[in-house]
Amino acid sequence: MLFLVGMRAQSLLGRYIKENVSRVQKGQPLILPEMVIDAFRAVLLDKDIDPALAALILTLPTDVEAGEAFAIIDPIAIHQALGFIRKTLATEMADEFSAVYHSMHIGAYRVDHGDIAKRDLRNVCLGYLAVENQQTGNQLVEAQYHNSDNMTDALAALNAAVMAQLPCKEALLQEFDDKWHQDGLVMDKWFSLQAMSPATDVLQTVRSLLSHRSFTLANPNRTRALIGAFVNNNPVAFHAEDGSGYLLLTEILTDLNSRNPQVASRLIEPFIRLKRYDANRQEKMRAELLKLKALDNLSGDLYEKITKALAD
Repeated sequence: MLFLVGMRAQSLLGRYIKENVSRVQKGQPLILPEMVIDAFRAVLLDKDIDPALAALILTLPTDVEAGEAFAIIDPIAIHQALGFIRKTLATEMADEFSAVYHSMHIGAYRVDHGDIAKRDLRNVCLGYLAVENQQTGNQLVEAQYHNSDNMTDALAALNAAVMAQLPCKEALLQEFDDKWHQDGLVMDKWFSLQAMSPATDVLQTVRSLLSHRSFTLANPNRTRALIGAFVNNNPVAFHAEDGSGYLLLTEILTDLNSRNPQVASRLIEPFIRLKRYDANRQEKMRAELLKLKALDNLSGDLYEKITKALAD
């Protein structure tokens, strides 16, 4: 029975992601029928379901994951459709999300399945509450961040602040930076969060972070955390119609070509998938591939991938 409840919610979600992407493209009003909301509400309120499973079902796919359902990916339409669904669920289920969030009483941090599961669901609820109401979300996020005794809850609060663009975002990001800037592995999370931000100026943020005291292109982990997260997990910004995201990747790949060609060969993957996008984006990505192919010292790692992508 629990399996069927979850499958129904996911099946309906997939259908209305596609429906709303089509509606965005046609300039039509977006919709999310009550039966979809009811299916998600049933999962959230089911006392018998494992909280970890409930959290998984209630978590919407990322823009990248949703894009895999389309032959030609429209980053903007997918982002708008998912944003609408997230906001609608957050609004229609605000009371339920709040009740579940405040009912999840978890003691001091310990590695325990029950606590981990509750924490997963609680943090999913926090994400929706942050989207539903900026003032309430801001208060909840700040409180969770400052009261957390573990990295999971602190990062969940930070993620909610960034994804919902809450007023507390900058202050919390700075606090995290001040505390953890000497811990590279922890800062990788911080860099990735900012690279995946929905803010309209995220490209400028990524460029500014290239000069951050904890960042260097000489470190593959830092590079993947910032640049990899941006080009692979922020399709709206990376695939901006003006090609600005593509220009950044070309600059980085040009640098890494001689510095670390193995990392470059992994970062170039979004360019290799150019055929999944519309003609305008394909043309711009092809132009960047041609620039890279013309490099005097092009590494074998990049040459093989570039020539194959251009030939296909």
